[in-house]
Formats: sequence, C-alpha cells, structure tokens
Amino acid sequence: MDRVLVVQLGRTGLSFVRHYRASGCEVDVVDARAEPAEAAALARSHSGVATRRLDSYQEIAGIAAAYDEIAVSPGVPPAALPPGLEAVGDLDCFLTAFRARWPQERNRPLLIAVTGTNGKSTVAALATRLLCAAGRRAAAVGNIGYPLLDAYHDWQAGGWPDCVVAELSSFQLARLRQPLGADVACLLNCVPDHLDWHGDFASYRAAKAKVFSGAAIGVYSHDDPAAAAEAGAARAAASFGAEGAAASAGWMVNCADIVKRGEARGIPQDGLLRRGIMPLSACAALTIADHAAPELDVEEAAALLARSEGLPHRFSMLAAELDGLSFIDDSKSTNVAAAAAALAAVDGPCVLLAGGEDKGQDFGPLMEAVRAKAAAVIVIDGEDCRLATTLREHGVQPRHCVAMDEAVAAAAAAAREHGAGTVLLSPACSSHDRYADFAARGDAFSAAVARLCGEAGEEGHD
Repeated sequence: MDRVLVVQLGRTGLSFVRHYRASGCEVDVVDARAEPAEAAALARSHSGVATRRLDSYQEIAGIAAAYDEIAVSPGVPPAALPPGLEAVGDLDCFLTAFRARWPQERNRPLLIAVTGTNGKSTVAALATRLLCAAGRRAAAVGNIGYPLLDAYHDWQAGGWPDCVVAELSSFQLARLRQPLGADVACLLNCVPDHLDWHGDFASYRAAKAKVFSGAAIGVYSHDDPAAAAEAGAARAAASFGAEGAAASAGWMVNCADIVKRGEARGIPQDGLLRRGIMPLSACAALTIADHAAPELDVEEAAALLARSEGLPHRFSMLAAELDGLSFIDDSKSTNVAAAAAALAAVDGPCVLLAGGEDKGQDFGPLMEAVRAKAAAVIVIDGEDCRLATTLREHGVQPRHCVAMDEAVAAAAAAAREHGAGTVLLSPACSSHDRYADFAARGDAFSAAVARLCGEAGEEGHD
C-alpha cells in the first residue's frame, strides 16, 4: 500500500495519519470543515502531510482512484460519502494490526469490547479499574478518548497491557468489515439514537450487534430486549440486570444492593449514585470482570466501587448548593433513554433542563418520566423545537431560554416555586447546536450554577 487518503481530521483522523505513516505510506488528508480540530497537531507532528479543504465529501469520488486505501473518521456519516465508496474505519485498522502482532490467540492480550446506547464509557472505565484490582494490567481505549491506533503504536513502543478494554461507538462498529472476535463483548442497551447518522433504528441496531461477532462471551442486559436478542451471536452469553428477571444472570440489582448469584454478601448501592455511577453500570462492569478475571472476589470489588467516582458530566452532583437546592450535571445524556434514566434516578421532584440538537429522535418515550419526576421543564432551544412541541402535546408547558445562565436561574426559580429539591441538566439531545461537545455544555452549566450561587451568597452578606 502506497497512498492513503484520510477523511476528516479529528483525534481519530490524526491517529490514522500516525498509523499509515509508520507503515511507510504517503498520506493525504481531506476535510469539509473550515477549521479541523487537530490541524495544529497535524502540522506539528506530520509536517509533510498534504491537507485539502473540500466543499463536500462527495468530491472524493473524483480523487478516490488515486489512492490505495481511504480511511474515514467515525464522525463522517455514510450519506456524506460518495455512493459505493470503499473505505476503512479505525476499528478494522486496529484489529488487522492487533492480529498481525499477536497471531497466536493464546498469547495475546484479552480483548474486551463495550458498546451500548448509554453508559459505555462508565462501564469501560469501571471494568478497567476492576481488572487492575484483580492484578491485571488493563487499559481503556477507543471511544473513551484514547484512539485505538494511538494505543496500538504506544504499546508497540512501550509494552502491551494484559487486557485491552475497547469502548466502541455505533459509528466505529458500522464500518467493521471483519469479525470483532472479542474475548468478552458487552452490549449494555440498544434503543434509538444517532438516527441522523445511521438512517433508521434497524441500521443502528445492526451496527451495535457487530460487537458480538466472533465473541467468546457475550455480556448483555436481560432487561433490554434488543441487547438480549443480539447476544446469541456470541459463542456463550452472560446477562446482568434486575434481580429475578433472569434465572441465569450472574450480577443483579435489587432495591438495595448489587448481588452476585450464589454469594451471600452483596454490594450496597448506597453512595453509587451520589458519585455518578448508575447501579446497572456497576453490575455490567462486574459481569465483564467476572469473565475476564474470575479471581476478583466480591470484597475486592466492593472496596473498589466504594472509592470509585463516576466520569464527569454523567449524573455528577455539583458541590454548589443554593438554599438546599442541589444541581446535577448529566450533560452526557444525549438521547431520550439517558434522560429518562436520569429522571428515574433523581430522589424526589426536580426541574429538568433539556434541549439541543435532536438527532431525529422521538421524544414521546420521555414523557412518562417527565410527568413522574419533573415539576417543571426548561428547554434551552427555540419554542418550535421538536422537544418543546412534544412536551406541549403531552400537557407540559416548558419555559424557553436561550443562554445557560438564564436557564439555570429560571430552573432555580421554578424549583422554589414548585418545591423541587434538584435541578437536573439532562438534555436528551446532542450539544452540537451550541457547544463543541457535551463536556463544554456541562462546564457551561457548572459555571452558571457557580455564578448563581455566588451571587446569592453575596446578596446574603449585604
């Protein structure tokens, strides 16, 4: 292979450049965005790489014949590319290099793959910590923020871990052209999301199901019909979820504890939510660890969970309070199912802050959770957005705000008016209408809360 075209320069695009240049290839980059995220990093690290701005990725059709391979970053939807274009994703590149490096399966590191509509970063991080507690050298890679190909080359230079825990998005899995072949593969849940990228739920579900292709063990939630149906593709399966729902489950959640079948002692749920960890996420991570490192015992696992913090912007309770009113940053909630789960987890009535780029979702399934827990809803979007329209159709009159400071102040006022104890940012939408990503949105929320609480404190001292 001599010439490679990398489509879209983000973190994954930059990792493509590194990977192919290490193989001696000539690499060019194209991007349809005015200011690619990693342009400065590319200039510093790979000064000889030619970059070209395109008005549309459809223009690739006119230059594709000049390249031996076309590597596409995960965020580029199939509809943006010329029809019939043969392209490779970073997951395929990683697997090909991984198997070439470790041709004998019995000698290679364990490959653990985690995907799902919601919770996959938390589960990948927790599973990695549990494996390390069992004495394994484990590393979390992929969609969690450490590109697969960067990890490969770093490990080639500095030594490989015992366990590779790969968080995989539906975008990555959709472009997978070979069996994944994970030692342990986990599908946490599968409900409609990213329909603007995949086109429909059937395509989204088919992408998620690829996590089980060639898997030795398939871990799935027995509470999720789609995940349960797809797990049969693995050679063996293990479930987790609500206690009593499946007789064969290993780790389960009841009203107070996370329990393992056959063990007398459970792990108390108390405190997990306060640290941003959903009990089902802990249950999934424990099930993965059970199969990857069976020597880990319940007491070790309980001790680790007791000191573990959740990832930022995932049901994170802010330190700031206002006259007993608490604030929760769940900015990573970018779909209906995530927002519904967050509402269910709140103790008592709350004021919900929601809205953003809707990704073609149906907001109807969120309404039951809104009616059950939301004393008021603040929509950070226009009055004619689909979320606001759906709320009104279900008898909920939202207040509309444009700026985050305005929304937080309105939410605090609504909480006082309705006797709610919590303001919950759980947008049910993507952040890309206003922010670079969910983290920037969460940071804006935290800053607005800090300003509001600071102003209230100053007024109290006048």
